[in-house]
Amino acid sequence: MTILLDTSAFRSISTADIQFGIREGSDVAISSFTVWELLCHLDEPEFDRRRGLLLKARHVRILDDPAADWDAETLPIEDRVHRRVKDPDFLALVLDRLDKSRTLAAFYASPLLDPAGDLRDLSNCSARTRTTLDDAFPGFEHLMQGLGRLTEKSADAESRLDLDSDGGFHNAVLNWVNSRTIVARQRGSTRAQEELFDLALDHHYMAGSQVFETARDVIANPNRNYRNDLEDGIIATHFRISVPMTFVVGDRAFRSRLERTRERMRRLDMEHPWRVLDEPSWLAAISRSPADAC
Repeated sequence: MTILLDTSAFRSISTADIQFGIREGSDVAISSFTVWELLCHLDEPEFDRRRGLLLKARHVRILDDPAADWDAETLPIEDRVHRRVKDPDFLALVLDRLDKSRTLAAFYASPLLDPAGDLRDLSNCSARTRTTLDDAFPGFEHLMQGLGRLTEKSADAESRLDLDSDGGFHNAVLNWVNSRTIVARQRGSTRAQEELFDLALDHHYMAGSQVFETARDVIANPNRNYRNDLEDGIIATHFRISVPMTFVVGDRAFRSRLERTRERMRRLDMEHPWRVLDEPSWLAAISRSPADAC
């Protein structure tokens, strides 16, 4: 079973504890988005510390962009997704360059040849990555505000969202899942509709659940800063409801949303071969028995 660390957990768990977990049989992994997020801060003060945190990623398995996994499984072979360089392959080269660089200037100094034979410009890549992530937030903010309006009593009856009942929440997520099949069709997927929906349910139910769980939190507390919720939601897209996984989550709000989803799925009699732990619980489990962490 894969042990997926969120960014907060990856920051706080030591390299020694990660290596211990691996020796005890855990397939410890992080999202490629965790690496991108940490890369955003490489140009800030304390370069050596930030470099060391990034290099810790060499001890775990880096997962590819789950959106690309979905596209590769549903889109025709002619689509460019089948020719892309996977994030783990490229990031392995980035981390190797960083390992050999004692200064930020040395890291930025020259382009990097990727596995496809293309040169990638690393100069100022921290700032450019930061801008890319920052540019995604307004769209997420707009989505949260739109979902909030759809839960209001004044919303049109046909489009009003009921996120308080299990059935209403589940239906909202199913509509989200179905929207993924529509996009896939628009992009040329030729899979049968029932097969495509089943795949979308597996790939996107958890991600959709986190969208609506976040919307509930924003509605309850509209003044809270939910920028980190976008990054949490991206990491949640790695969950497939049919694939066993343990998610070690350091962010308390994110963990609460995942646990609410897990409990709702239990009440709806949906199988979910995954669990959510905080860092101390996972470390205690692997120290007690390898079987508990695998």
